[in-house]
Amino acid sequence: MKTSFILVFALLFCGWQESSFAQMPGGTGINPDYKDVEFAKVPSTKMPSLLLDIYLPKGVSAPFPTIVYVHPGGWSGGDKTDVARHVSYLTAAGFALVSINYRLSGDTVFPAPLHDCKAAIRWLKANAGRYNLNSNAIGVFGQSAGAHLASLVGVTANVKNASSGAITMDLEGSVGGNTQYSSTVRAVADFFGPSNLVEFYKVQTQGSGSNLVGCTIPQCPDKANLASTTTYASRTAPPFLIMHGTADDVVPFSQSQLFDSTLRTVGAASTFIPVQGATHGSDPAWTKPDVQTTLINFFTQHLKNLTSVAIQEIAANNLLLSVSPNPAQELVVVKFTLTTSERISLKLFNALGQEIAHILDETLSAGEHQKSLDINAN
Repeated sequence: MKTSFILVFALLFCGWQESSFAQMPGGTGINPDYKDVEFAKVPSTKMPSLLLDIYLPKGVSAPFPTIVYVHPGGWSGGDKTDVARHVSYLTAAGFALVSINYRLSGDTVFPAPLHDCKAAIRWLKANAGRYNLNSNAIGVFGQSAGAHLASLVGVTANVKNASSGAITMDLEGSVGGNTQYSSTVRAVADFFGPSNLVEFYKVQTQGSGSNLVGCTIPQCPDKANLASTTTYASRTAPPFLIMHGTADDVVPFSQSQLFDSTLRTVGAASTFIPVQGATHGSDPAWTKPDVQTTLINFFTQHLKNLTSVAIQEIAANNLLLSVSPNPAQELVVVKFTLTTSERISLKLFNALGQEIAHILDETLSAGEHQKSLDINAN
């Protein structure tokens, strides 16, 4: 019996340079290239059709790295048009920007808004080719309540169900279908979002999420725990950029301090930047070039310049090996043929030659074999 090795190199190694600009001419202004595109129907009398707008960059090659924007509004108001202030500088930096609507309190309660956000992510992956979007380079960005939902999309990507006390919730849902696609994202930008509703309520009762969970926080702490981003922090969370004004009088500054600390404690990548003297979302500090540049650089680092997979084979019997689809996609399928029974080791390496995962190490019979590698799962 022989032993052969199949080495998979360079999955999503990011090369990047910091951008020296914040706001540039160009982009699409505030008019979306695709407006009011339906991504799901839901049982709602107020918002039965969930819609999104797509803004595409100009003068850059497709497919485009994509930022999904989740609007603010205290979970009870707001609309996808809130994205207007971000369109010019983000599309000028080469990103597609997708702004989504989700069901609001008064119409539904958690986890329905999270289901809607995840439905949008899955829909974008299913329809990426139609709109020239890179399905493997999707990040999410939100402010205030939108940041809370965006962060939940990031930290609950691989959590189907969660329990607290006697309550169990489905955190993925099936809104809009496309459940063969994952709702995972590559990076999350969280601007002054709540993170722990129980702690939020202790500091400030108004706006602390009672409308989101459908009861006052002291009456339903388990629901509040399940709706808190800190509950799901893990080392597998995507990279986070967290920014919060030190003088915020709506969402306590301590909420972002707590979330950043929780992420770091479990080994996740988090960059926390206090914005000195800034209050909540209407403060002019949030439109300054340095804030915009920080956001651009973060998504450039994590969504752009993704290196494709290369396959290198070291084998004694000239295995036949092919990879499909294009390795820049989420799912890589490795196919090979064995002429005799052999022990096969399939490993995943990054561009520096560092082992990321050991996918397979077993004896296989002669014949054709196929192994699927989910990039997001590794």
